[in-house]
Amino acid sequence: MSATKKAGTVVKKKVWTPVRAPEFMGQALLCETLVAEPQDAVGKHVFASMVIVTNDPSQQALNARYKITGMKEGACTTDILGMEWLPAALKKLVRKSREKLDDSFVAVTSDAKKVRIKLLMVTRSRATRGITSEVRRQARKAASAFLANQTYHEAIMAIVQRKIQKAIQEGVKKTYPLAVCEARQFHLLGEATPEEVSAAKALAKQPVVEKTEEADEEQEIHVPEASVTDQPGQEENAQEQPSQEQVEVAQ
Repeated sequence: MSATKKAGTVVKKKVWTPVRAPEFMGQALLCETLVAEPQDAVGKHVFASMVIVTNDPSQQALNARYKITGMKEGACTTDILGMEWLPAALKKLVRKSREKLDDSFVAVTSDAKKVRIKLLMVTRSRATRGITSEVRRQARKAASAFLANQTYHEAIMAIVQRKIQKAIQEGVKKTYPLAVCEARQFHLLGEATPEEVSAAKALAKQPVVEKTEEADEEQEIHVPEASVTDQPGQEENAQEQPSQEQVEVAQ
């Protein structure tokens, strides 16, 4: 015999509740979740393509992860936890006879949020190991300095609008130009410590592009030496000094 329901048990009917993007992203409708009570959705994670927010088809492969934080006007409010490109979309960016550079590091935003950013960079041609190491170092410095001057929400929009990617390309172009620069992953780790915040503020005040000693030496090697006739005063002295034919005629 099948089990029967207990007397007095109330079965709540589940309803579809809309889930909206954060306010700084325009509160676009991400999806709907099926819950018995709206408060039951708090704490759940939602994955949605960034094209829903930007209406840009080129960002269809960029997925964002949101966390439902509460309820407002009958809809679930969220906050974004990170973004990630689909691996299949990143494979199309890599070409033959080029160097693919991956890097992952932790940075701190101006509102003391600790984030992890993973970069994908592709050079325009083959490069040596020394050059690729320098490109990674300068790219990390450029990205960290950029994020130190942005809040967490501003950093999200900067990645979507490709501002941070352009800042990285500008920071490394004197070392080696990049054909592709993309933030393939960006995730929130938590709150930064006071020491990490102080280090980020100091980094934000430093120039992004440095002129290294090796670059100075290389420039000095390629500078042509001035010839004797180019030196000041030599041409006048040459004109004043009589030639050998003039000396013989005078004799």
